[in-house]
Amino acid sequence: MRIHDFQAANSNGGNFFAGRNAGNESMSIADGDAKLASANVGIGDESLLCLTTGNQNVAIGAYTMNCTTTGSDSVGVGYVALAGNTTGYANTAVGSACMYRNTSGTHNTAMGLQALYHNTTGKHNTALGRDAGFNNSTGNWNTSLGVDANPGNTTGHGNTAVGGESGYTSNLANQNVTGSNNTWVGYQTGSTDTTQHDNCIALGYRALNDADNQTVIGNDDTDDTRVFGAFSSTGPITVHRFGDVVAGGDTSVYLRLTRDAPALYAGSGPPVIDAPQGSLYQRNDGEGVSTSLYVNLDGEDMWKGLMAADQAAAQANSSAATLSELVGDFNSLLASLRAAGLVAPNP
Repeated sequence: MRIHDFQAANSNGGNFFAGRNAGNESMSIADGDAKLASANVGIGDESLLCLTTGNQNVAIGAYTMNCTTTGSDSVGVGYVALAGNTTGYANTAVGSACMYRNTSGTHNTAMGLQALYHNTTGKHNTALGRDAGFNNSTGNWNTSLGVDANPGNTTGHGNTAVGGESGYTSNLANQNVTGSNNTWVGYQTGSTDTTQHDNCIALGYRALNDADNQTVIGNDDTDDTRVFGAFSSTGPITVHRFGDVVAGGDTSVYLRLTRDAPALYAGSGPPVIDAPQGSLYQRNDGEGVSTSLYVNLDGEDMWKGLMAADQAAAQANSSAATLSELVGDFNSLLASLRAAGLVAPNP
């Protein structure tokens, strides 16, 4: 092992190299600033081997940063960490083969075995965990935290993946590759298929997106989601609850509007769900429905319709002068009420 502190002519010096072929004794500032080719530390065989004007680098480990020429202000710790870096600067790579293929990418931080392994020119990425951001090559502004977090991303940018295999899912074929501006938080969050999505949010264990510009909380097994405080939306709100079947075999959608019992519900089709006694159900599946409001009678699935969606036809005040005329006006009123569904038809 050789130890030396080679100083280029007219440079500030302050270099320290230890290891076989560590450091480059042909460094030169090339009529540049005296800080060039200075303040470098290379420990390990061939660490900082090709350095020319690079300065303020720290390379610890065999072959670490051994291709760096003019790159500066970087830290590489671990076997072949930042090995391919040439002009990239302000990078931090800690872990064996971490940022191995980086050439000119800048301002990246990677920690863990092979984190950001394939990054070449990507900038402003953060990867923490084994193989986190593994395939990223030119993508920028990605954050991958966790083992195998967003490992398939190549050119996608602005993604945040937090959790083991986030952005990867349980199916390798569905991992993110080019999608951008997504946020996945939770184990195996990501996409439901091979489609590359943008501007999505998925929160919770195996929460999956199936469209762009979509937010998903939970998965198909989630049966109770609570939001405390004010809640507002500038667009429509779709609530998916699977397993509630209405007459005809259709899948119904029910939204519980209150937490306490009795509760308020809204949905399509007549209510067939169990609910606390006294709960109200608003039916909202279109025109022509005679009953739109129901009350639960038994604390299970017995509901009674309360309100008609249609009003009875207008009825003029009676001007009857005889009993027979009054009976005629009353029968007309009954006919209007029957027509509106407010009175049962004659047997």
